[in-house]
Amino acid sequence: MTSRQTSPRLRGKAAQAIAESVIALFFVIVAFLLAWDGLRLFAERQFVEHAAQRAARARSVGLNRFMMEKTARVAAIPASGESMLSRIGGEKMNATVEVGRIPDYLASETPQLARGILDYERWPTIRVDDEVSTSETRVSVSITSPRDDALVSFLDGRGSGRERRVSAEARIESHFPFYMYDGGR
Repeated sequence: MTSRQTSPRLRGKAAQAIAESVIALFFVIVAFLLAWDGLRLFAERQFVEHAAQRAARARSVGLNRFMMEKTARVAAIPASGESMLSRIGGEKMNATVEVGRIPDYLASETPQLARGILDYERWPTIRVDDEVSTSETRVSVSITSPRDDALVSFLDGRGSGRERRVSAEARIESHFPFYMYDGGR
């Protein structure tokens, strides 16, 4: 048996190909993580816009501030982080049970009762502001979430530790002045 000898020239080409592959792979991973972060931010923005639209609709028909805030929170569930009530009796609550609690949450009459039905980690950071006139209802919703960029975690080994605030505003024609008194704050 003879051992195969490779020429130094071939070994140099193989090493160069490996180095180029590693560099190319690094840039592919960075591009993927940038796209991932962009899509996550886009989705979060869409959920907050939906929450603003739902809250504006609730307020435009005369619901009070508490009802408007509950509507915004339910619409923002996908951007609200982990459920604070995800474990009941030591068992992880499944999504079907959690979704089934939404009507009870919306029907709750006090913040204390509502918190016992549904609660998410980012709900305390949701801010809902409204302006109501006889012709238009304007609602702005914002949510603060940790800025856990995948690219920063990949390059740095840890998250950025900063927070990101995503905001949206919705305007809709006021309906309730035609048939009822403002439920107020």
